[in-house]
Amino acid sequence: MRNPELDELASSVASGESLNSRIMRGSAWVAVSYGGRNLVSILTMLALVRLLEPRAFGLVALAWTVLVVCDQVQDAGTAAALVFRRDQVERAAATAAVFLWFSSLVLYGIAFAIAPLVADLFHSPELTNILRVMALLLVVKGIGSAPVTILERNIDFRLRAKCDIAGALAQAGVSLGLAFDGRGVWALVLGQLAGAAVLSAIAWVVVPWRPDPRRASFQLGREMVRYGRYVSATNVVNLANNTVDNVVVGRLLGPATLGFYAVAFRLADFPNTVIGHVVGRVMFPIYALLQNELERFRKAYVENLQRIAVFSLPVSVAVLVAADPIVRGLLGDRWEQATTPLRILAVYGLIKSFTAPSGEVFKGVGKPHVGLLLGLMQFAVTAPALILLVPRYGLKGAAFAMLGSVAVNGTARLAVSLRLLDATPGEVGRALARPVLCAALLGVTLALLLPAAHALGPTAGLAMLTSAGCVVYVVAMLAFARSVVGPMWGGLRGAGLGT
Repeated sequence: MRNPELDELASSVASGESLNSRIMRGSAWVAVSYGGRNLVSILTMLALVRLLEPRAFGLVALAWTVLVVCDQVQDAGTAAALVFRRDQVERAAATAAVFLWFSSLVLYGIAFAIAPLVADLFHSPELTNILRVMALLLVVKGIGSAPVTILERNIDFRLRAKCDIAGALAQAGVSLGLAFDGRGVWALVLGQLAGAAVLSAIAWVVVPWRPDPRRASFQLGREMVRYGRYVSATNVVNLANNTVDNVVVGRLLGPATLGFYAVAFRLADFPNTVIGHVVGRVMFPIYALLQNELERFRKAYVENLQRIAVFSLPVSVAVLVAADPIVRGLLGDRWEQATTPLRILAVYGLIKSFTAPSGEVFKGVGKPHVGLLLGLMQFAVTAPALILLVPRYGLKGAAFAMLGSVAVNGTARLAVSLRLLDATPGEVGRALARPVLCAALLGVTLALLLPAAHALGPTAGLAMLTSAGCVVYVVAMLAFARSVVGPMWGGLRGAGLGT
């Protein structure tokens, strides 16, 4: 049985007529979702830190060290398999839903059983009950994962944004209410459960069609796990790649030095964690729809890199050139040790923002195992480089280790992506030439203004650089890259965000 809504969606996107509008609309709603959730989270945290003891936050963070691994393997990649699949979609959705419910219960049982061991490991007896209750997040997420995945498969990030923001508001309300009532750490734990429950409930209400568990198929489940196991394994490897530097720096240089590194990394990785997330989040369902149309797939990929360049390049260039004013103006003089690693990691963040989207390409062409192999290769480079360079060069060594590993791995990722899509470096270079020119003009301008910024002082100098940089980049884009931003703006206007 075919679903008319999905057939209409696939026909519309595959025709190419509304592809850009759908991408821009999806990206805009992802920005609303991501920005809204983070704004609510930050405001809530600022209130909670005045109501709760620091130990409460630490206990929840320790519980997450276990749950984050469970979260990465919970669906065994069946959600990605559902997005990728083009036939028997309703049966696949039902199969994914049943699989997720079952795996959630199994993982909850494991978390419940090992909770006392984790508590002993961290010398925190109260962590046992906290982990056991927080592990219910796995069950709640498992219940809502299938309809949420259907929304993403339908490229309906408008409804997904509403689910996310409603969940964030519910979490904030419950956490703040319980904190005011003196519930301590349970304000954080139960708030997270409430937020996840609201998100899942709304997803089941608003999803265009609901998976019927009676249509689940064991054979289809095996096929989906066969595809998705590589996605799940890749997520675990990526988790290792994203934490190994903190482990090595914290172990060899101590927690205080790790603090300087962690802040520098977070600032430098902004283009990938925020801009790349917003611009690239919608691409996997788009690629899945175009998996049998190589020319349109290639065009969508190159245009996505172009959009990333427009937003990521100016941020990375600004951080690279103005690292010292950024550290002094935002963080204060006592954070001066973060300046040099910030400069190095700015290049890391830039490379990663262009190469990380290759993972969506690998999934979209039906070769998720490629992402796993490249992730393992990156870890094989990163870990030895950190162990070799950190003892000798400190934070600078850690930053260079991460930069070197992402440069090697990123080159491989880009080369494989171009090969799979029958694209050429020249094609990508031509697409990025104008954004690169505009970012270069921004970099030169900031470099020339640095002496004046230093003379004004940290805060005023950073404000002056920010204002001048924004003006120069916008003017440069309008003068030299109108052909790039014009279609983006047209696609955004044609997206019908209010509908």
